[in-house]
Amino acid sequence: MTDVPSERGSAMKGKEVRYYRSEQRGLEIVRLRGFRIFYPEHSHVSACMASFVLAGCLRLETRRGISFHEPRSFFSIPSFEPHSLSCSGSCETVTLCIGNDLLRAFFDGTESIQEFLGSLSHVLPLPPDEFSSGFESMLGRLFPAAKTPAAGEGSFVGALERRLLLCPEEPFDLESFAAERNISRFHLLREFKKRVGLPPHRFQIQNRIRKARKMILHDSLPLTEVALAAGFYDQSHFIRCFRKFAGMTPSEFRESCVLDRTSAEGGEELGEK
Repeated sequence: MTDVPSERGSAMKGKEVRYYRSEQRGLEIVRLRGFRIFYPEHSHVSACMASFVLAGCLRLETRRGISFHEPRSFFSIPSFEPHSLSCSGSCETVTLCIGNDLLRAFFDGTESIQEFLGSLSHVLPLPPDEFSSGFESMLGRLFPAAKTPAAGEGSFVGALERRLLLCPEEPFDLESFAAERNISRFHLLREFKKRVGLPPHRFQIQNRIRKARKMILHDSLPLTEVALAAGFYDQSHFIRCFRKFAGMTPSEFRESCVLDRTSAEGGEELGEK
């Protein structure tokens, strides 16, 4: 029998968010209910996203264009695909952020989709049987993206991408980086955005927020120390950037998370039996 964590969440003005995480399985589930939602252009670097709309109409903008998603519809976002999300009225969604390793496990048969969904029945909006057909269809669209290799480390784009992924907190001088490789700053910016979908600075800030999120989830550090460790030298700037990319402040994010263990003494992973 699955040991279900007690629900904790963050209720903000016009928005309620709950996060459920299983680090071991490479899975995060986000339940969102809100009004006039907006997430600016961003990408997910280590996971694909599969969302189900419960209420409202969600506007999704990607490189492929603009689409609108109404209740009982699914949509998916591959890793590294820049996108923005918004809703002018009220909406409710459930989103599964699936690590690429878990995604590949579905297709090589080491992970059963039906058993996987059954183990998450306590956080899904529909019975697994009703949820599974749309979910499997989305997985089929996401799998090619999971197999796509990242930019080669030998290329200047790959080198910069890797640097901003692994050490986003470190100061970075774009002019010096371009000069060391005998390329122009303009050429570097153009090729980086063509490959990654975002300018280097935005990609760096996004990964600083990603680093801060992980620290908030796994450490009990004061948020001022999290900000410094993630590369933010000003607490107000940290809060502004975090709210812009995550849709809430760092303290609200900490309150909204349902961790993968029920207590410090033990408890089972989310979805594990």
